[in-house]
Amino acid sequence: MSSARVKKFGKSENCPSTEVLLSFSLAALSHESASKVSSHLEVCDFCGAETHFLSRHRPSSFPYALAEMPPHLRLLAKSLLGKRGSHRALFSSKG
Repeated sequence: MSSARVKKFGKSENCPSTEVLLSFSLAALSHESASKVSSHLEVCDFCGAETHFLSRHRPSSFPYALAEMPPHLRLLAKSLLGKRGSHRALFSSKG
């Protein structure tokens, strides 16, 4: 059995946002931006999979706006993902 290192399959800080990948899949980016995304997709399996998904499952034609994540849910997500923050703060009276 090979002992090749397994890369983490997930989005990193260097990855384009989902909105950028959606724009890429809709061919709605400038040539320069599309070229950067294309280069990234050559080395990032996660973004490649996300772009494939976005190209197969187009968003609805209904207008929408991105909503900010409520602070208490952001704190919960950070604590569950091992980021900054403490799960004790989840139960504080602030926020």
